[in-house]
Amino acid sequence: LDASYSMLESVGGRRKIDVAKGALERIVKGLPANTDVALRVYGNRVAPREPGFEKDSELMIPLSPLKKGDFIKRVEGIECKGSTPIAWSLARVADDLKAAEVGRATVILLSDGEETGGGDPVREARALLAAGFDLQVHVIGFDVGAETLAARQLREVAEVGGGTYYPAANAEELARALKGVFDVRGYRLESGTGNLVRMGTFGDRVELPAGAYRLVVELEGRTVRY
Repeated sequence: LDASYSMLESVGGRRKIDVAKGALERIVKGLPANTDVALRVYGNRVAPREPGFEKDSELMIPLSPLKKGDFIKRVEGIECKGSTPIAWSLARVADDLKAAEVGRATVILLSDGEETGGGDPVREARALLAAGFDLQVHVIGFDVGAETLAARQLREVAEVGGGTYYPAANAEELARALKGVFDVRGYRLESGTGNLVRMGTFGDRVELPAGAYRLVVELEGRTVRY
């Protein structure tokens, strides 16, 4: 999540950071309680050009089962202060995933501008996939325009990261973009005795031994078993 100084600017009469916090909180409230989620924020601690500004990226919540109240409280407390070190943040994602020993993952980058920390976010997104991580990098360009440097850079990050670029010019479009990212439906497969066999996303190719399984999905906040 971008917490650079520019996120204090207004869009539609509200500060961009407040719009982003509200949209993110609504999405989090609708996620299944067993979802593993991490929160990394950049630009929230060091003012531009102060020592360390190019590495101002904080893992506020390590990847772990979602605790909605705690997550929302941390989001609400974020303050905007610094620059936009996207590349450094993406490079740290590799460490975040290794520490959690995660398999498949989705990275969602929300930014209102281009890299200002001196790094190359496209190169770092490419390096993430080259390192063997099974992931996609989706990018939301918030109030960055259509053919600006920021839009082109963020779009390329999504392309090399195997994800989708979502432009969002206002609060409504940001909410729609976040919903688009999180609408990729996940599922669980359980054995006849209720033990977890596999977790995945619809569209996966799955090979299983012959037997009886139960498909479990979350629909509109309800757990449904088939």
